[in-house]
Amino acid sequence: MKKYYLPFLCVGLLSGTLLSQNTFVTGNAKVKVQPGTLFYHGGSFNVKAAASDDRVIVNDGNIKINGAFVNEVADGKNFVSTYDEITENYGQVIIATTNPTVVSANLNRLTMEKQSINQDDFSWGQFAIPYRFANVGEAYSTLFGGTYSGANRYVSSFMVWDNITRPEYDHKFANIAIEPTDYVILNLTNDSHLMTEMDFGQRLFEYSGTPSNGAYNVTFRPSIYPTSAWSAWKNTLNSHREKYSTYIEEHIRDLVANEDNYGRYYFQFGNPYTSNIDLSRLGQNELNGDGMYFTDLAGVVKISSMDWGQTTGVDVAGVGKVRATWNGTTWAGNVNALIVKPFEGFYIALNDAADRNDRTFSFTDGLKTFANTPAFPGGAGPSNRGLDQNEDFFSSDQSAEAEDRLANLSTLVLSSSSSRSSFYQLGLNLYTEDDIQTGNTVYVVVDTKTQSGIAQPLESDYDDFQKGFFLSQENANGSEVNSPNRIMQINAINPRYVSKPIPLFFQTNEGDMSAYYVKADLFYKNIFSKLNPEDINFVDGNSFFFYDKIQDVLLPITTDFSYYIERPEEAQSSRYVVYWNGGPEAGSERMSVSDEIAGKTEVYKDGETHKIRFNETWSSADIAVYDMTGRSIFKKEGVKTNVDFTLDLPNTSVYVVKIQSNTGETVTQKILR
Repeated sequence: MKKYYLPFLCVGLLSGTLLSQNTFVTGNAKVKVQPGTLFYHGGSFNVKAAASDDRVIVNDGNIKINGAFVNEVADGKNFVSTYDEITENYGQVIIATTNPTVVSANLNRLTMEKQSINQDDFSWGQFAIPYRFANVGEAYSTLFGGTYSGANRYVSSFMVWDNITRPEYDHKFANIAIEPTDYVILNLTNDSHLMTEMDFGQRLFEYSGTPSNGAYNVTFRPSIYPTSAWSAWKNTLNSHREKYSTYIEEHIRDLVANEDNYGRYYFQFGNPYTSNIDLSRLGQNELNGDGMYFTDLAGVVKISSMDWGQTTGVDVAGVGKVRATWNGTTWAGNVNALIVKPFEGFYIALNDAADRNDRTFSFTDGLKTFANTPAFPGGAGPSNRGLDQNEDFFSSDQSAEAEDRLANLSTLVLSSSSSRSSFYQLGLNLYTEDDIQTGNTVYVVVDTKTQSGIAQPLESDYDDFQKGFFLSQENANGSEVNSPNRIMQINAINPRYVSKPIPLFFQTNEGDMSAYYVKADLFYKNIFSKLNPEDINFVDGNSFFFYDKIQDVLLPITTDFSYYIERPEEAQSSRYVVYWNGGPEAGSERMSVSDEIAGKTEVYKDGETHKIRFNETWSSADIAVYDMTGRSIFKKEGVKTNVDFTLDLPNTSVYVVKIQSNTGETVTQKILR
């Protein structure tokens, strides 16, 4: 049968439809809300029993209902919010808390699509339930089919995090209540039905239920954590006779530097809504006692869903986390930690100074959002100014030009810092040679409240690090802090930490001969204001710099920064360094290019042409030339080495020439064309 879609709903991106009266869908004529579209209902939204076909309402966009929601079709399959694996777009529905949806005879349901959970990555799958059910058994049978298993702890289908008795996961019997705000983990190790249902090859699942759009006040209790140091309580037993050390993790603090508070004051919740929620307001006291303000907030952590997607690539660092830290006025780190999607859970962490009084987390309309970026109420970010007076300063990729201009930069920054933003953030992201993001990201934060040499509130250790880049703590004099030697994801420095190295390390698994690219994101004034490509760099003249010790290359880190991380010939964990408004002085950390030349092979200039003279013991060689962004300029294999080879290079620029012989020797040399 031919499908008809109501034309008044087939609207374009970012447009909206305003209906202040009650809305009725009375038959099987298809209704579709396009991606990026807001379909707003000032009254109630009513789906009649006659609209009984599957997918009568297909929501690829956003539906806002200020009144009641009524669906007279029992299974809810007639109203589906979709998920698109290619674009990663998903439909959302917001229903006002003032009109809670009635749970009646399994009616008033809607359906949401979600990707399957990869059992290779998760033995217990993180899950939140944005619907209301009478108990755990009903939730299981409705969402997944089959019969709930709860007779034994380790074959129990669900476990739920306990925020008020002990910091532990509790297994649930079928007749026990479950709340939409619970942080649930699904047994993908011993529940055979779940393991079959959650077949990753199927990719998408449909979950139906009555939306839990109401307000929820959830208690969490810091006093459930022991007061003793981690070394004293890590081997004690929870109520299920499991050692805390077998599952408690520390997502922000460093064990050696903060042993007294390691693993403490973490509380886990699920997003109870059929829309995103925005956690950026958690540290803000500008609203009316809405239960979203915590004076001792340390940060927010979320299990990364990066490797659940078809288009986001392979997470070579394993299943990671995204985290944002808070120092009382400022967020740092990954902004994606602050947007929690439907079906996702999250952690909030309190800082070391937290008292042991009970708290209440209030889930209300104020948290609900259709946006995929937080709406932080703080200062404005950069303007879309295009290429202005800073274009000349920052547009060059040539290391020589970057060095020439450093001499005047430090004086400029120090003399005018009082009139400038107190916050800057650099994100360095590792990509494969095929331009797939690996999931490895580190952040350098510049903030006026920061001190060097000691742990800072905005900083976070990289507890799930496996390979790629990581940071380490710096001393005020520019040396690395060796005790404790931290593996950090977020490192914060003061704006006056100028021309001093920010320790950056690159580590791969033994035998990994892959090449990578490192690219950059820049944030100005707060982490919600990411610079656009046309901004090039910070509008006020400040800049981060990237230094390659081996190639003796110093580059400003701009919005189009891309640097080739070549296949390692040997251990090179400390090859790269980041600087704030400066770089290494010649004769100190600067390395001579000649130190890296092997044998007698060298690149030399003959008039206006560059040529390669080969080691006389070689019979052939492969030649590759890259520009300073890591882009391949020239490649030729099997070149005969009995005569000098002429390099035909296109433009005046700085290049890296890499030459590999048939004997396995490698020569890398930087040249200026």
